[in-house]
Amino acid sequence: VSTQSTGSGNSDHGALPQNAMKSADEFVPGRFDLWSRERNRVIHRERIKQPKSQTDMSTPKSYAHRRSGGRKIGYDQQVVMSKIEYENQLLLRKMSRIASRGAESHGGPPPRSPIAPK
Repeated sequence: VSTQSTGSGNSDHGALPQNAMKSADEFVPGRFDLWSRERNRVIHRERIKQPKSQTDMSTPKSYAHRRSGGRKIGYDQQVVMSKIEYENQLLLRKMSRIASRGAESHGGPPPRSPIAPK
């Protein structure tokens, strides 16, 4: 049975207009029967009407060892802590020097302003 139309205008489901391109399943004779071919075309048309994205838009898996900046965060904290330790050592040296030698201020504390009587 030929699937080619004679151009008489019959709308036979498997019939193709004379100038239409053949699909891949028509190049291999006997591979699909007429019903299967038409069913495949209907399924194909439905899939074309409602395409699905080919890009995976779901959130990627999160792995604990791959969190951003794991080493860098630790390094930054270490730098900040060492800076704080250094400043604390400087303060302790100054405080111990003041405790042992005194404030070494000349003239004592600044004078108080006189309080006006009430």
